[in-house]
Amino acid sequence: MIEENGELYGGLEWGGKVHKAFTLRPIKVIDTVTATEKCGEKRNLDFELELLACQIVTLGEIPKEAINAELLKQLYDADLGRLQEAREAVEKKLKPRSEDSATSA
Repeated sequence: MIEENGELYGGLEWGGKVHKAFTLRPIKVIDTVTATEKCGEKRNLDFELELLACQIVTLGEIPKEAINAELLKQLYDADLGRLQEAREAVEKKLKPRSEDSATSA
């Protein structure tokens, strides 16, 4: 499975504990469908957070079913940026190397 691992700067408090380590996978079509069903067609921050929640495989010891847009709204802004960087990195892993070099030339 293609994944990107990382650590949040400040972490997310849940269940009396701060959770920092995360694993993210690439966006799947079902993630977009799920986010659209929950948020509508408009791509706003709620939609992006819902999509990100779908992508998160693990976030510390928080159960997957507890990871949703409402929980992610509790992130520090810098931590949201860290997850967005990880999203870009994991999506890059899907591209063939030749496509990577063509876009960076």
